[in-house]
Amino acid sequence: MASFVVFSAGRSRTAWLARLLSHGKWTCEHEASRFARSLDDVKAALRLPYIGYIDTSAAAFWRNVVKMAPEAKFAVIHRDPEAIVRSFLSLPTHGAFTWDEAKVRLHVAQQVAKLRQIEARVPGVCSLNADDLDDYGKTNGLVQHLTGETLDRVRWKKAKKVNVQASVPGLFRQADAGKEKLARLGLELRQESIRAMRRAAPVDWSSFEFVNLSLANFLFAGKDLFIQHSRSVGEPDDSWTRKNLEQWAKIESAGNLLILTAWKNNKMVGYLMTILSPSLERRGSMEAVNTTFFAGKDFPGLGRRLQLIMITALRELKFDKLWLRDGTRGSGGRMGLMYSRLGALPDGQLWSFDLKD
Repeated sequence: MASFVVFSAGRSRTAWLARLLSHGKWTCEHEASRFARSLDDVKAALRLPYIGYIDTSAAAFWRNVVKMAPEAKFAVIHRDPEAIVRSFLSLPTHGAFTWDEAKVRLHVAQQVAKLRQIEARVPGVCSLNADDLDDYGKTNGLVQHLTGETLDRVRWKKAKKVNVQASVPGLFRQADAGKEKLARLGLELRQESIRAMRRAAPVDWSSFEFVNLSLANFLFAGKDLFIQHSRSVGEPDDSWTRKNLEQWAKIESAGNLLILTAWKNNKMVGYLMTILSPSLERRGSMEAVNTTFFAGKDFPGLGRRLQLIMITALRELKFDKLWLRDGTRGSGGRMGLMYSRLGALPDGQLWSFDLKD
């Protein structure tokens, strides 16, 4: 029986789930990556029959995991990011380390972004919220997906009453003991990903059309792609209908909106929306901000192509500056790497403050 891997951002009842999944002929290891020292260790572990893994570190390297274990079953466990942050910060560390709230928030945001990537790009992945584990039907569906077996309802009811917690200071100490080899392993995994991208077959861009559309035509032609975009960022399929479309129309009527779309076989497969405005810092200077942006997962490199075309167009229009944001949803957390490869430079940090609280 092929292995399975469950991805999460931490503090999402995964220690409890690992114990539940360890039953009969199955064993589920929790946070086993802290003991890995080489690529061979990881590959060997993923080849073991009837052994699955729940590991919060694995999300950052999901591409490697999927490539090394193509027959494995995969699942994602979500939890509200703010609840994860609060849970981490409430944990006693017993002197092993001190929590840095800013770093915890950044780490959780990056992990959540990776989980959304996994949902959008890994075929057949099963996705649950941590609270769904209180529902027998949903938990049984997860167990069947991962192991092919039916969860005993009586055993599940008994397990619900047990609070299983991993020792976070212990996990950190164990990871710290092998931190040099773990760091080397992380570098090897990233290099593997880069090599795989370099080996990818070149895309014949002549088979694509890149067209600027009006807002009305864009909304009419892009509905299927909007649903894909909504799912990739964890929103309902119809969430795009509740965007501030009236404001977008006003921006367009003022001549301050460009909508670049990518087409293949008469189907829209990507888009990039850019807002244009005079600079507030320099008279006579024009600036642009790339905003809503999506490329179909079946076309590697399309997102970069859209960005390049827009950059070229803005240069021809004599714009002076283009602003790019690396967010936290969807593909956020890796956009900065693409921007840097395009030649963009970091320019401070953008922060948000929720004024509703």
